[in-house]
Amino acid sequence: MNRLKIIILIVFSISIKLNAQDVRLCVGSNYNFGVPPVLLSKYQWTVSDSSIATITSSDTTEQITIDLNNTGLFQLIVK
Repeated sequence: MNRLKIIILIVFSISIKLNAQDVRLCVGSNYNFGVPPVLLSKYQWTVSDSSIATITSSDTTEQITIDLNNTGLFQLIVK
């Protein structure tokens, strides 16, 4: 089973780093990520390397789903 390491970096629009953590996941699976909802907030999720992981749900809500395509290191960022 291939494992990949990602760094989850949560950033708000004022560019303050709130939390970062390493997560190890298995390739070929999909995973859910989220942040606590804030009333009237808008979110923008991005993946630093779309050849490793892709966002498969809406990227404008506080909850997303990503598919892991290849082994590697990438960042998952929300603004």
